[in-house]
Amino acid sequence: VGLDCIFSKLSRLVVIAKDSYCMMRPGCGHFIFLAVIALCPMPTLTTRMINQDAVVESEGRDRFFDVTFLANANKGLVKCCCDSHSSKSAGDKLTSSKDRTGRCKVYKGTNNCPSQEASWAKGRTLRSYEHAGGRCTIAESEVHQVYQDLGSPWDYCPAVQSEYFSIAASRLGGHNNIACALGYSPQHETTTCKFASPQMGTFDPTPQCTRNEEWCPQQYPTTDYQDEPEYHATPIKPEVETGATLYYEDEPFLRATSRGQEVSYECAPGFAPQDSTVKCGNDHTFFPVPRCVLQQQPDHCAAIHGGFYGASVDAAAWGEWRTVTCRGQGYRPNVPTVQCHQDQTFWPEVRCVQKK
Repeated sequence: VGLDCIFSKLSRLVVIAKDSYCMMRPGCGHFIFLAVIALCPMPTLTTRMINQDAVVESEGRDRFFDVTFLANANKGLVKCCCDSHSSKSAGDKLTSSKDRTGRCKVYKGTNNCPSQEASWAKGRTLRSYEHAGGRCTIAESEVHQVYQDLGSPWDYCPAVQSEYFSIAASRLGGHNNIACALGYSPQHETTTCKFASPQMGTFDPTPQCTRNEEWCPQQYPTTDYQDEPEYHATPIKPEVETGATLYYEDEPFLRATSRGQEVSYECAPGFAPQDSTVKCGNDHTFFPVPRCVLQQQPDHCAAIHGGFYGASVDAAAWGEWRTVTCRGQGYRPNVPTVQCHQDQTFWPEVRCVQKK
Protein backbone atom coordinates (compact mmCIF):
# COMPACT_ATOMS: atom_id res chain seq x y z
CA VAL A 1 0.00 0.00 0.00
CA GLY A 2 1.40 3.45 -0.95
CA LEU A 3 2.61 5.39 2.09
CA ASP A 4 1.42 8.75 0.71
CA CYS A 5 -2.10 7.42 0.40
CA ILE A 6 -2.06 5.84 3.87
CA PHE A 7 -0.88 9.01 5.61
CA SER A 8 -3.37 11.24 3.81
CA LYS A 9 -6.34 8.97 4.49
CA LEU A 10 -5.26 8.25 8.05
CA SER A 11 -4.98 11.94 8.97
CA ARG A 12 -8.44 12.58 7.61
CA LEU A 13 -9.96 9.73 9.61
CA VAL A 14 -8.22 10.84 12.77
CA VAL A 15 -9.64 14.34 12.43
CA ILE A 16 -13.12 12.93 11.99
CA ALA A 17 -12.69 10.57 14.91
CA LYS A 18 -11.64 13.34 17.34
CA ASP A 19 -15.27 14.39 17.81
CA SER A 20 -16.54 10.80 17.88
CA TYR A 21 -17.03 8.48 20.79
CA CYS A 22 -15.33 5.89 18.60
CA MET A 23 -12.01 7.12 19.93
CA MET A 24 -13.16 6.08 23.40
CA ARG A 25 -14.25 2.57 22.47
CA PRO A 26 -12.01 -0.47 22.11
CA GLY A 27 -11.45 -1.80 18.57
CA CYS A 28 -11.88 1.57 16.92
CA GLY A 29 -8.26 1.56 15.84
CA HIS A 30 -8.88 -1.62 13.85
CA PHE A 31 -11.76 0.10 12.15
CA ILE A 32 -9.55 3.01 11.07
CA PHE A 33 -6.86 0.68 9.67
CA LEU A 34 -9.39 -1.30 7.61
CA ALA A 35 -10.90 1.90 6.30
CA VAL A 36 -7.50 3.10 5.19
CA ILE A 37 -6.86 -0.17 3.32
CA ALA A 38 -10.25 0.06 1.61
CA LEU A 39 -9.65 3.66 0.52
CA CYS A 40 -6.09 3.01 -0.76
CA PRO A 41 -6.14 0.58 -3.73
CA MET A 42 -3.17 -1.69 -4.33
CA PRO A 43 -0.79 -0.42 -7.07
CA THR A 44 -0.53 -2.28 -10.38
CA LEU A 45 2.28 -4.87 -10.40
CA THR A 46 4.67 -5.14 -13.34
CA THR A 47 6.33 -8.45 -14.27
CA ARG A 48 9.12 -9.05 -16.75
CA MET A 49 9.74 -12.15 -18.88
CA ILE A 50 12.94 -12.61 -20.84
CA ASN A 51 13.21 -14.52 -24.10
CA GLN A 52 16.70 -14.52 -25.60
CA ASP A 53 17.72 -10.82 -25.85
CA ALA A 54 14.16 -9.48 -25.92
CA VAL A 55 12.19 -8.45 -22.85
CA VAL A 56 8.43 -8.79 -22.66
CA GLU A 57 6.67 -6.79 -19.97
CA SER A 58 3.10 -7.02 -18.79
CA GLU A 59 1.25 -4.28 -17.02
CA GLY A 60 -2.41 -4.98 -16.50
CA ARG A 61 -3.51 -6.29 -19.87
CA ASP A 62 -0.80 -4.62 -21.93
CA ARG A 63 2.28 -6.61 -22.95
CA PHE A 64 5.44 -4.94 -24.19
CA PHE A 65 8.38 -6.24 -26.23
CA ASP A 66 11.91 -4.87 -26.30
CA VAL A 67 13.06 -3.75 -29.77
CA THR A 68 16.00 -1.66 -28.58
CA PHE A 69 18.32 -3.53 -30.95
CA LEU A 70 16.27 -2.28 -33.92
CA ALA A 71 16.11 1.30 -32.60
CA ASN A 72 19.88 1.30 -32.15
CA ALA A 73 20.52 -0.19 -35.59
CA ASN A 74 18.29 2.35 -37.35
CA LYS A 75 19.31 5.59 -35.64
CA GLY A 76 18.68 8.54 -37.91
CA LEU A 77 15.92 6.66 -39.71
CA VAL A 78 13.53 6.08 -36.85
CA LYS A 79 12.85 7.47 -33.40
CA CYS A 80 11.68 5.44 -30.43
CA CYS A 81 9.57 7.59 -28.10
CA CYS A 82 8.39 6.38 -24.71
CA ASP A 83 5.86 7.19 -22.01
CA SER A 84 8.67 7.51 -19.47
CA HIS A 85 10.46 10.24 -17.54
CA SER A 86 13.50 11.72 -19.24
CA SER A 87 16.80 12.28 -17.47
CA LYS A 88 17.18 15.43 -19.62
CA SER A 89 13.87 17.01 -18.55
CA ALA A 90 13.90 19.34 -15.53
CA GLY A 91 10.12 19.14 -15.36
CA ASP A 92 10.16 15.34 -15.16
CA LYS A 93 12.53 15.48 -12.19
CA LEU A 94 9.93 17.44 -10.22
CA THR A 95 7.01 15.08 -10.92
CA SER A 96 6.21 11.48 -10.05
CA SER A 97 6.76 8.79 -12.69
CA LYS A 98 4.36 6.29 -11.12
CA ASP A 99 1.68 6.91 -13.77
CA ARG A 100 4.07 6.40 -16.67
CA THR A 101 3.42 3.11 -18.53
CA GLY A 102 6.89 2.67 -20.01
CA ARG A 103 5.31 1.92 -23.39
CA CYS A 104 7.16 3.17 -26.47
CA LYS A 105 6.39 3.63 -30.15
CA VAL A 106 8.71 3.61 -33.13
CA TYR A 107 8.25 6.54 -35.54
CA LYS A 108 9.76 6.44 -39.02
CA GLY A 109 11.44 9.29 -40.86
CA THR A 110 12.11 11.56 -37.90
CA ASN A 111 14.86 12.34 -35.40
CA ASN A 112 12.53 13.84 -32.81
CA CYS A 113 9.57 12.59 -30.86
CA PRO A 114 6.37 13.98 -32.43
CA SER A 115 4.48 16.78 -30.71
CA GLN A 116 1.17 14.94 -30.85
CA GLU A 117 0.62 12.71 -27.88
CA ALA A 118 -0.37 9.07 -28.20
CA SER A 119 -3.80 8.26 -26.81
CA TRP A 120 -2.38 5.52 -24.60
CA ALA A 121 -0.03 8.08 -22.99
CA LYS A 122 -3.10 10.03 -21.73
CA GLY A 123 -1.70 13.42 -22.60
CA ARG A 124 1.80 12.86 -21.26
CA THR A 125 4.71 13.98 -23.42
CA LEU A 126 6.69 11.12 -24.96
CA ARG A 127 10.43 11.07 -24.36
CA SER A 128 13.32 9.64 -26.40
CA TYR A 129 14.17 6.13 -25.25
CA GLU A 130 17.84 7.10 -25.04
CA HIS A 131 17.07 9.42 -22.11
CA ALA A 132 14.26 7.34 -20.65
CA GLY A 133 16.03 4.24 -19.40
CA GLY A 134 17.66 3.29 -22.70
CA ARG A 135 15.07 0.66 -23.61
CA CYS A 136 12.54 0.76 -26.46
CA THR A 137 9.60 -1.40 -25.36
CA ILE A 138 6.65 -1.35 -27.73
CA ALA A 139 3.25 -3.04 -27.56
CA GLU A 140 3.35 -6.63 -28.76
CA SER A 141 0.59 -5.82 -31.25
CA GLU A 142 3.01 -3.44 -33.04
CA VAL A 143 5.98 -5.81 -33.32
CA HIS A 144 4.86 -7.39 -36.61
CA GLN A 145 4.72 -4.02 -38.38
CA VAL A 146 8.05 -2.92 -36.90
CA TYR A 147 9.68 -6.13 -38.14
CA GLN A 148 8.26 -5.50 -41.60
CA ASP A 149 9.49 -1.90 -41.62
CA LEU A 150 12.92 -2.33 -40.03
CA GLY A 151 13.68 -6.03 -40.40
CA SER A 152 13.50 -8.86 -37.92
CA PRO A 153 16.42 -10.68 -36.27
CA TRP A 154 18.34 -12.79 -38.80
CA ASP A 155 17.21 -15.96 -37.03
CA TYR A 156 13.62 -14.91 -36.34
CA CYS A 157 12.64 -18.29 -37.79
CA PRO A 158 15.28 -20.56 -36.26
CA ALA A 159 17.08 -23.23 -38.23
CA VAL A 160 15.46 -26.67 -38.28
CA GLN A 161 17.39 -29.93 -38.47
CA SER A 162 15.63 -33.29 -38.51
CA GLU A 163 16.29 -36.82 -39.71
CA TYR A 164 14.62 -36.12 -43.05
CA PHE A 165 15.18 -32.42 -43.81
CA SER A 166 16.98 -29.23 -42.80
CA ILE A 167 16.24 -25.51 -43.17
CA ALA A 168 18.55 -22.56 -42.50
CA ALA A 169 17.49 -19.76 -40.15
CA SER A 170 15.64 -16.89 -41.78
CA ARG A 171 14.43 -13.34 -41.29
CA LEU A 172 10.73 -12.54 -41.43
CA GLY A 173 9.53 -12.92 -45.01
CA GLY A 174 12.55 -14.92 -46.12
CA HIS A 175 12.11 -17.78 -48.59
CA ASN A 176 14.23 -20.84 -47.83
CA ASN A 177 14.84 -24.00 -49.81
CA ILE A 178 13.98 -27.25 -48.07
CA ALA A 179 16.95 -29.63 -48.13
CA CYS A 180 15.83 -33.25 -47.86
CA ALA A 181 17.91 -36.22 -46.81
CA LEU A 182 19.13 -38.53 -49.55
CA GLY A 183 16.28 -40.60 -50.89
CA TYR A 184 13.62 -38.08 -49.90
CA SER A 185 11.85 -35.30 -51.77
CA PRO A 186 10.15 -32.16 -50.41
CA GLN A 187 6.40 -31.73 -50.70
CA HIS A 188 7.19 -28.05 -51.39
CA GLU A 189 10.50 -26.81 -52.80
CA THR A 190 10.55 -23.64 -50.63
CA THR A 191 9.00 -22.35 -47.40
CA THR A 192 8.48 -18.81 -46.09
CA CYS A 193 9.28 -17.39 -42.64
CA LYS A 194 6.04 -15.89 -41.30
CA PHE A 195 5.12 -13.97 -38.18
CA ALA A 196 3.92 -16.07 -35.24
CA SER A 197 4.92 -14.09 -32.14
CA PRO A 198 7.38 -11.34 -31.23
CA GLN A 199 9.89 -13.92 -30.06
CA MET A 200 9.82 -16.45 -32.91
CA GLY A 201 8.38 -17.03 -36.38
CA THR A 202 7.27 -20.17 -38.15
CA PHE A 203 7.88 -21.66 -41.59
CA ASP A 204 4.89 -21.98 -43.92
CA PRO A 205 4.13 -24.31 -45.56
CA THR A 206 5.33 -26.72 -42.92
CA PRO A 207 8.52 -28.38 -44.23
CA GLN A 208 8.02 -32.05 -44.96
CA CYS A 209 10.01 -34.61 -46.93
CA THR A 210 8.75 -38.03 -47.98
CA ARG A 211 10.55 -41.08 -49.35
CA ASN A 212 10.97 -40.80 -53.12
CA GLU A 213 9.73 -44.05 -54.60
CA GLU A 214 11.15 -43.03 -58.00
CA TRP A 215 14.61 -42.02 -56.79
CA CYS A 216 15.99 -44.32 -59.48
CA PRO A 217 13.66 -43.89 -62.48
CA GLN A 218 12.26 -46.67 -64.57
CA GLN A 219 14.36 -48.06 -67.41
CA TYR A 220 12.83 -49.76 -70.41
CA PRO A 221 14.04 -51.19 -73.74
CA THR A 222 14.04 -49.44 -77.07
CA THR A 223 12.00 -50.90 -79.91
CA ASP A 224 12.45 -50.59 -83.64
CA TYR A 225 9.09 -48.89 -84.05
CA GLN A 226 9.68 -46.09 -81.49
CA ASP A 227 8.92 -42.60 -82.83
CA GLU A 228 11.02 -40.82 -80.22
CA PRO A 229 14.01 -39.16 -81.95
CA GLU A 230 16.34 -39.70 -78.98
CA TYR A 231 16.47 -43.45 -79.55
CA HIS A 232 19.55 -44.24 -81.64
CA ALA A 233 20.71 -47.55 -80.20
CA THR A 234 22.53 -50.03 -82.41
CA PRO A 235 20.94 -53.50 -82.52
CA ILE A 236 23.07 -56.49 -81.60
CA LYS A 237 23.97 -59.27 -83.97
CA PRO A 238 22.39 -61.24 -85.42
CA GLU A 239 20.13 -58.49 -86.69
CA VAL A 240 16.61 -59.64 -87.31
CA GLU A 241 14.65 -57.63 -89.87
CA THR A 242 11.06 -58.10 -88.80
CA GLY A 243 8.15 -55.98 -87.75
CA ALA A 244 8.29 -57.44 -84.25
CA THR A 245 9.81 -55.72 -81.24
CA LEU A 246 13.58 -55.53 -81.46
CA TYR A 247 15.48 -55.18 -78.17
CA TYR A 248 19.07 -54.23 -77.50
CA GLU A 249 21.73 -55.87 -75.40
CA ASP A 250 22.27 -53.08 -72.87
CA GLU A 251 18.63 -52.08 -72.39
CA PRO A 252 16.98 -54.05 -69.60
CA PHE A 253 13.63 -53.31 -68.00
CA LEU A 254 13.64 -52.03 -64.39
CA ARG A 255 10.83 -50.52 -62.39
CA ALA A 256 11.40 -47.24 -60.55
CA THR A 257 12.39 -47.68 -56.91
CA SER A 258 13.56 -45.82 -53.81
CA ARG A 259 17.14 -45.16 -52.69
CA GLY A 260 18.93 -48.17 -51.22
CA GLN A 261 16.47 -50.74 -52.54
CA GLU A 262 17.67 -53.86 -54.36
CA VAL A 263 15.61 -54.99 -57.33
CA SER A 264 15.74 -57.67 -59.98
CA TYR A 265 15.24 -56.83 -63.64
CA GLU A 266 14.04 -58.41 -66.86
CA CYS A 267 15.58 -58.85 -70.27
CA ALA A 268 14.22 -59.41 -73.73
CA PRO A 269 13.84 -62.95 -75.03
CA GLY A 270 17.25 -64.35 -75.93
CA PHE A 271 18.96 -62.32 -73.20
CA ALA A 272 19.54 -62.86 -69.49
CA PRO A 273 20.36 -60.45 -66.63
CA GLN A 274 24.09 -60.15 -66.00
CA ASP A 275 23.39 -59.80 -62.24
CA SER A 276 20.55 -61.22 -60.22
CA THR A 277 19.85 -57.86 -58.51
CA VAL A 278 21.00 -54.24 -58.69
CA LYS A 279 20.81 -51.49 -56.05
CA CYS A 280 19.45 -47.94 -56.33
CA GLY A 281 22.30 -45.56 -55.46
CA ASN A 282 22.63 -42.02 -54.13
CA ASP A 283 23.18 -40.65 -57.66
CA HIS A 284 19.76 -41.88 -58.93
CA THR A 285 21.31 -44.76 -60.87
CA PHE A 286 21.44 -48.53 -60.37
CA PHE A 287 24.66 -50.33 -59.57
CA PRO A 288 26.15 -52.48 -60.79
CA VAL A 289 24.99 -51.20 -64.17
CA PRO A 290 22.13 -53.49 -65.21
CA ARG A 291 22.97 -55.30 -68.44
CA CYS A 292 21.38 -58.00 -70.51
CA VAL A 293 23.71 -60.53 -72.14
CA LEU A 294 22.97 -62.58 -75.19
CA GLN A 295 22.29 -66.24 -74.59
CA GLN A 296 22.96 -68.53 -77.52
CA GLN A 297 20.44 -71.15 -76.55
CA PRO A 298 20.05 -73.88 -79.19
CA ASP A 299 16.32 -74.07 -78.48
CA HIS A 300 15.56 -70.35 -78.42
CA CYS A 301 12.80 -71.27 -80.83
CA ALA A 302 11.28 -74.57 -79.77
CA ALA A 303 10.83 -77.34 -82.29
CA ILE A 304 7.50 -77.56 -84.09
CA HIS A 305 5.99 -81.04 -84.40
CA GLY A 306 3.25 -80.79 -87.00
CA GLY A 307 2.12 -84.37 -86.99
CA PHE A 308 1.01 -86.10 -90.19
CA TYR A 309 -0.51 -83.13 -91.97
CA GLY A 310 1.23 -80.27 -90.16
CA ALA A 311 4.59 -78.64 -90.84
CA SER A 312 7.58 -79.56 -88.69
CA VAL A 313 10.67 -77.49 -87.82
CA ASP A 314 13.65 -78.41 -85.65
CA ALA A 315 14.62 -76.23 -82.66
CA ALA A 316 16.94 -73.33 -83.47
CA ALA A 317 19.02 -70.62 -81.86
CA TRP A 318 18.08 -66.99 -82.39
CA GLY A 319 18.88 -65.98 -85.96
CA GLU A 320 19.35 -69.51 -87.26
CA TRP A 321 17.51 -70.89 -90.28
CA ARG A 322 15.70 -74.23 -90.35
CA THR A 323 14.16 -76.36 -93.10
CA VAL A 324 10.41 -76.93 -93.03
CA THR A 325 9.15 -80.49 -93.66
CA CYS A 326 5.75 -82.10 -94.29
CA ARG A 327 5.12 -85.81 -93.71
CA GLY A 328 1.78 -86.20 -95.40
CA GLN A 329 1.78 -87.64 -98.89
CA GLY A 330 0.71 -85.05 -101.42
CA TYR A 331 1.64 -82.09 -99.14
CA ARG A 332 4.52 -79.64 -99.21
CA PRO A 333 5.62 -76.73 -96.91
CA ASN A 334 4.37 -73.25 -97.82
CA VAL A 335 7.98 -71.98 -97.46
CA PRO A 336 11.16 -74.01 -97.71
CA THR A 337 12.96 -72.40 -94.71
CA VAL A 338 12.19 -70.19 -91.71
CA GLN A 339 14.29 -68.11 -89.32
CA CYS A 340 14.23 -68.09 -85.51
CA HIS A 341 13.31 -64.62 -84.19
CA GLN A 342 14.00 -62.87 -80.94
CA ASP A 343 10.40 -63.31 -79.81
CA GLN A 344 11.05 -67.09 -79.90
CA THR A 345 8.96 -67.74 -82.98
CA PHE A 346 9.80 -68.86 -86.52
CA TRP A 347 9.07 -66.51 -89.38
CA PRO A 348 7.32 -66.68 -91.69
CA GLU A 349 4.56 -68.90 -90.31
CA VAL A 350 4.73 -72.46 -91.50
CA ARG A 351 2.04 -74.80 -92.76
CA CYS A 352 1.65 -77.66 -95.22
CA VAL A 353 -0.31 -77.15 -98.43
CA GLN A 354 -1.43 -79.61 -101.09
CA LYS A 355 0.79 -80.11 -104.02
CA LYS A 356 -0.59 -79.01 -107.35
